[in-house]
Parts: sequence; structure tokens; C-alpha cells
Amino acid sequence: MSNSFFQLETTLPVNIVLALALILLLAFGWLEWKRNVRFLVLRLVAVLVTIVSFTAFLLRPAFLTDSVSGDVILLTPRYAKSVVDSLYRVHPHVKIITAPGAAPYADAERLTNDNEVLDLKDNIRFVAGDGLPEYFLPSAAKFLKGGLPDGIIQLNIPQRIVVNRTASVTGLWNGVAATLALNGPGGKEDSTRVESNQPFALKFKSRQAGKYIYTISIRTEEKSWEEKLPVEVQEPQPVRMLIWQQYPSAETRFLKNFLVEQGHRVVVRTQISKTNFRLEYGNHAQVPVSRITPDLLNNFDLLVLANEASPAANEASIIEQAVQEGLGVLWLPAETEFTKPPFGFTFNKIEPDTAHVTYEGVVTVFPSWPFAGKDKVVPVVANAKRALMGYKSKGAGKTGYSLLAESYPLITNGRPEAYGAMWTRILESVARTHVKTTVIRLQAEFPVYNEEPLELKVISALEAPMILADSIHVALREHPVIDQYWTGTTWLTETGWHQVLSPADSVALNFYSFDAGAWQALRVAKLHQLNKMRLTGSPDIDAGTVRIAYRAIEPIWFFLLFVLAAGFLWLAPKL
Repeated sequence: MSNSFFQLETTLPVNIVLALALILLLAFGWLEWKRNVRFLVLRLVAVLVTIVSFTAFLLRPAFLTDSVSGDVILLTPRYAKSVVDSLYRVHPHVKIITAPGAAPYADAERLTNDNEVLDLKDNIRFVAGDGLPEYFLPSAAKFLKGGLPDGIIQLNIPQRIVVNRTASVTGLWNGVAATLALNGPGGKEDSTRVESNQPFALKFKSRQAGKYIYTISIRTEEKSWEEKLPVEVQEPQPVRMLIWQQYPSAETRFLKNFLVEQGHRVVVRTQISKTNFRLEYGNHAQVPVSRITPDLLNNFDLLVLANEASPAANEASIIEQAVQEGLGVLWLPAETEFTKPPFGFTFNKIEPDTAHVTYEGVVTVFPSWPFAGKDKVVPVVANAKRALMGYKSKGAGKTGYSLLAESYPLITNGRPEAYGAMWTRILESVARTHVKTTVIRLQAEFPVYNEEPLELKVISALEAPMILADSIHVALREHPVIDQYWTGTTWLTETGWHQVLSPADSVALNFYSFDAGAWQALRVAKLHQLNKMRLTGSPDIDAGTVRIAYRAIEPIWFFLLFVLAAGFLWLAPKL
């Protein structure tokens, strides 16, 4: 209910409330009239005040306070003043408000706290400058991007960093020329010189598992600073591997030795004659391996078929079924096997029998089989012409192949790291994936900041998963449509390492939280991307009109009037 001067901000039926108020006023007024006590007029006034204040408490009246524009231009840090000036000339009735940290603007109202943005969300029509975090974004506004500060504006950190493996941190630099240096617990790891808008890569290798704080030192001609880079280094996960070959070769011998040195559990079965074979074990207990059975394959994550290995027809069927259930199979063919390749692979014959592969800037020439795959596969090792190592999914498992006839010369020529990186990628890509009962992910990308809501995404087979953030229980909400998908929100208050844990199955996620001043260039770049994607509306602003604003009377005043009037009615007969 409203008119030009006031409105009632209630969801109750107004007519019914007013009717009940009138009935109560008449009833209590009649009772006071009939009582033979003093202060009749004052008691009748008190009855009126009591009923009116209670009715107003329910109906929440709001009165017209100002006739001003409700549209807002919100200025955030690094806004372009010339852009705002042009916008204000077009929309002179729009109010300009500066957020904390933004440069002052003439006649603009200034917010003292970021949370005050929430009170303006429905009125913000333009956001200029860095932009707003997701939880502050208005429903309909346009984004006017500001400038980027000097610094790293893109950063890619490997999801999994393993002991004794070279890892690369890549990104994009914005600003004047600078020198970037990556420093670890043991000292300087790598450095590079970058120009504006130039990508970079910094490499490092950790010798021990654990949580560490690396730093990226940044130095320009004018200043220097450091950014913390939290790194969690994990132990390698051993893969249970069965190498099934018709005859031995230098390629499989070097591969087996490499796998054993890396801690993988390897069994090699080599055919000697029609009925005899030799078994070799590396980090694996002795087990009978005479023929392929479902029980045998269930004990391995990866089956490598090499050197014209030819399982019987029934064994091939067992392998196919095991792949459907999650087993990985890697085929290392001989040239004669391309006439009838397994697992549905198809190939075209080509001329060159060598392949040029670039690794860490060094071009290596490998002997390779003169074939190119016709199937659409995920390439793991490739050059411009073909996938030399690749795989495709099949059911819950994967089948892959390698077209390199010999790769072990990398070791004999003094490049064991390149050899290890190449084979580790293909083997871990194809091997069986062990499904966890619970998977925990962060909604936010790196970096995570204190004093901001952090949303957790949980996929769990548990009926009612329990998640702890730094030992504090996190309330979860299950998705209304997607089963076993939950979300929850937590707040971080301290800089440093944090852990989100599912105690039922010991699944843990470790991450680092920063204070507000860290990684500013990266933060601003991410805000630009978010605001540009989300604030795409065309604000409906008419520069010649104003909006009518109403302000509700605080209910506490009605409550105090009710208490005073009711107190007088109770006290009057005793005077």
C-alpha cells in the first residue's frame, strides 16, 4: 500500500490488520471508559497510542525523504578519470561514489568500508576501475576497465608437483622490462628477463616432499619486490605395471630399469619359447604370471604390450573388458604389427622413419615407425605432424600407443631427465585412475585471500559428508539436481597454510591464504576478467528523470511507544 507521501513495507494483508486494530481500539477504549478510575482522558490516549504503535510495528510505514537519483557510478581503484568525466557529462543526475582505495573524485561520496557496497548493489549502474569481487557484483551494470599495475597478470602453477621432477611455473608479465627470479628453500632456482606483455617460464625441482614457500623476486629499474609462491611437493604415486613382451629389447630393458628406479612396481613377462617364459620383478612381490586373467589384471594399473606380444583371442577379450573397467593399456608395437593394430587403432603409412621432438628448447631426432595415427587421440608427445605418444579413453580406462622405435638413446646421450619426463607423462596419463570417495576443490583460483568468503566444492560418495576447514566444521548444501555434489563456504582470517579435510576417508586439500596486498597485478587482472564477463548489461538511465526514495521508520520507536503506553495503563489505577 502506498501513495505519493508514504508506503507500507509489509507482506501482511493491510485491510485485515487495520480492521483488527479498529476492533481492539473500540474494545479496550470501552473497557477504560467503564472503569471508575482517575485519568480517563490520559488512559484513552494511552490505549490509542498502544494500538497505533503495535499496528505500525506490523505495517512498517515508510515516508518520502528525498527526490534524488538512485543510480550510482562506483569508482574502484585505478579508474580512468577521463572516462568517468565523459560519463558524468552524459548522466549528470547519477551519484558518484568512490570505493575504499580509489582516488578521490570531485563531489563524490566516499565509502569507508567495502561491505557498504552491498547496500548499493541494486543502484549501481557503472563500475569503473579494477572492478568488484564476485560477492559484491551488482545485478545490472556496465564495467569500465581501468589500468593494470606492473606485475604478473597470469600465473600457471602445476596441479601436482612431484619430488625429483622438474616443474615449470609459467605466466605473463605486464609493465616495464623486469628480471624475475625464482628462489626456493635452497636458494635461487631459475631466472629470466621479460619485456611488457611477454610470457615467461621458471623451472625448479624439489628433492623432498612437503609444503614450502618459494618466492618470485621482481626487479625493474625503478623498484623491486617479492611475491610468495606456496608449493606443495608430493611423493610419486607408484604405478603397478605389467610388461608383457614376446622377446626382450634394449627399449624395454631401459624402460624397466627407469621404472624401478622411480619406485614403480613392475613385473616383466618375456616369452622364451612356446611354453616357457621368464619373469622379472622390480619393487613387486613374486606372483604367478602364466596367462592373462581378470584377477591378474585387477592387480595392475597398467598393461604394456611390447615387442610383438600376442595374447590369445580369449586373453584379448579379457583385456578389452578390463579396460572398460578402468585398466590402462600401452601398446609398444613392432613395425609388422601395424597391419592389424589392436584396440581399434588405425594408421596411415608415411615416408619418414624419424621424428623431431623439441623438449626444453632442444630438438631431438628419434627413430620412429613410419606411420601416423588416424584416430583422434590425446597427444602426450607430439611434433607438428603427428602424435608420437597418445591415448584415447575407452569406458573407464584408456588405451595408448608409442610410435617411437627407440627412446633410450636419450639416456646414453646424457639426457635422462628428458627421457624420464617423456615416459612419465604417457605412463601416468594412461594408467588406471584410482577414484577417491571424496574430492574437494576450491571455487577460487590462486591466489586465495583472507577475509573473503571461500566456497568449497565437494563431490562425495558418502551419504552425509563432513568437511572440516582448519578443524572447524563447514556446513554443506547438496545440489538440488546433481547427486553427491555439495557446496559450502568458509572464511579465512590468518595468512599461511590451511587444510580442508574429509575425516571419514582422510582426503585433504592444502592451500595457502594471502593478505590483501599480495599479488596485486594478478588480482586486478582476474577482477577485470570477472567483471567484463559478468557486467555486460546496458544500464537503463534517463538523465532527465529522478527516482523517488522512501525511508522506513525504525520499528524500535513503535516498540518503545507501545511499552510506555502499556506501562501507563498498568500504573494509572495504582496512582
